Amino acid sequence: ESLRKRGHDVTTGSMMIDVIPASRDIATDLFIPEGTPVARIQRLQLADGRPVTLMENYIEYAKVPGIEHHSGHFVENYNLFIDSTKDKISAKSADFLEARVLDVEPKTALLVIRRISYYKDTPVSIDHVRIIGSQYEAEISGKGRSK
Repeated sequence: ESLRKRGHDVTTGSMMIDVIPASRDIATDLFIPEGTPVARIQRLQLADGRPVTLMENYIEYAKVPGIEHHSGHFVENYNLFIDSTKDKISAKSADFLEARVLDVEPKTALLVIRRISYYKDTPVSIDHVRIIGSQYEAEISGKGRSK
């Protein structure tokens, strides 16, 4: 979204969807038992044809049966609603594999966003996003002060 707002053509370069057992962390965040099948959607996002973002999304498979057979705009095929999110934002240096996929030098600054999306306080998905730091821009506004 940030790149689109700045006039870039954003597309998906490569994508793979598979079904894996939920790790302890994924299960905890999705409020499901460890080992429950989850859909893992891995994709490379491009801006103007150049890699900028690695994304991994995790959704309980029971909510998206057969998703591994879809490509493109698959979310519309499921009744997934989101009314709130919680983000954890950090920075890291690109490791060798991330650097190769993103076509940058190892140790390039990456912004890492771990988002949990909710509907009526129930987790819907977990998103793990790694963005080339120089390609990200966010605008945050607030009002008042929290106590």
